Amino acid sequence: MPDRNAELKDCPFCGGWAAVNEKETGAADVVLSDGRIEFEYQKTYHVECCSCGMSTMECTTEQAATAVWNRRVECTKK
Repeated sequence: MPDRNAELKDCPFCGGWAAVNEKETGAADVVLSDGRIEFEYQKTYHVECCSCGMSTMECTTEQAATAVWNRRVECTKK
């Protein structure tokens, strides 16, 4: 299994290293055909700097969280 944090860029705020975090979010009720109710938990992912704590928003996939974290805007001097 590849290292899930290997493709993350350093923190744009402090230069620290970042990690992908996974969590289960609240349950959604699912009513089955026989009338029983079950709960489904959904996983979300975010990237967080291990030094300053800056993080991305919660994303539905690990790849989306990584893409949000790695996005940079190029600055041009005028």
